[in-house]
Amino acid sequence: KKKKKGKTGTNWEGGHRIPFLARWPGRIPAGTVNSQLATTMDLLPTLLAMTGSPETLKNPIDGHDISGLLTNPQEPSPTSHFFYYMRGTLLGVREGPWKLIRPFRRQQKGKPAPPTSAVGALSTGKGPK
Repeated sequence: KKKKKGKTGTNWEGGHRIPFLARWPGRIPAGTVNSQLATTMDLLPTLLAMTGSPETLKNPIDGHDISGLLTNPQEPSPTSHFFYYMRGTLLGVREGPWKLIRPFRRQQKGKPAPPTSAVGALSTGKGPK
């Protein structure tokens, strides 16, 4: 497999494609691999759904129930797009196989960070024409 660009803490795929392991005999099929988009924000609503707990929290939950991704490798992600932020600054937007990235550049004292951006197709190479 080709190594992904970037590392943890960056907005490139290498910074977001972090392995996640889950085990629940009888519910999650052994050996299941799924590369759909999910985040740690999805863990609370997923655990609530998988344990049958009602969502009775005072505040809205930002994540999605991804129990379908865990139990069915063919299930599509409930997340169609995703916004990447660092320190309150929008650095990227992802939708389907497309991702717009504005790499985070530390600004020098008294000067704005240099504007940079990159648009690329992710795994499928397909997207809007």
